[in-house]
Amino acid sequence: MNPHHPLDPHSVAPPSGPPLDFPPPPGTGTAPGHRGSPLPAFPIEAAWRRPWSPTGDVLGRLTVGLLAAAILLQLVNVWLNLRGLTLLARGDVDGLVALSERLEMMPALSVAGYVATGIVFLSWLRFVWVSDRSHPDAHRLSDGLAVGGWVIPLANLVLSGKALTQLWHGADAARARDLGTSRDLGGTPPVVMLWWVGWLLMALAQAVGRDASRQLDRATGVDEMLSAAETSMTIDAWASGVTSATGALLIVVVLRVMAMVRR
Repeated sequence: MNPHHPLDPHSVAPPSGPPLDFPPPPGTGTAPGHRGSPLPAFPIEAAWRRPWSPTGDVLGRLTVGLLAAAILLQLVNVWLNLRGLTLLARGDVDGLVALSERLEMMPALSVAGYVATGIVFLSWLRFVWVSDRSHPDAHRLSDGLAVGGWVIPLANLVLSGKALTQLWHGADAARARDLGTSRDLGGTPPVVMLWWVGWLLMALAQAVGRDASRQLDRATGVDEMLSAAETSMTIDAWASGVTSATGALLIVVVLRVMAMVRR
């Protein structure tokens, strides 16, 4: 093929760093991080990834900023619920009524924050996933499932952790490839595992919180309403605390991957 032909992958190099390391023919090499294991057989075109651009860094910074804002919002919700429990213990009905107006605003603000953060985060994840800064050998999920799996009910509890793990390993392997070294791609990174546990606890807390809210709506007598309100605020405070911790762990993951892809 003409070495200057635009469709020849060997004539194109990333904007910075050494040229891409294209795989040898099947059975003649090993994958980065897979010492002694044959390199998977796939066409040379599959090894070509989209060149990196500053857009990835911008999306990463926006993701971190939105996650930080979402964490702050959840911490405010924790404070409001703890304040409500204090007023409830004192029997301050007027204070509870005034506080309830603020608490009623929190779900809508939280949903708006989740949507905005989710859109930017998934855009960043896909940008890294399909770029030349993430080695395809580390990807077991398809491009579509790595992103769309986050919004599939129940399945997202598993697919999200797999996507983050493979994104981490892909970025690490691509960095090792460009530096001429190798990496072990086995296992889930500890920080990703911690985030995954938090993600599952967050889903559980949200389910329990919805049940507590339904019980509060069905309460009739004063004592029953006060008891249901105490339960609901306790669970809500706990759920917001877990969500804050999970968001902080995701920030660590994003920053670590951003450091890997930076050249």
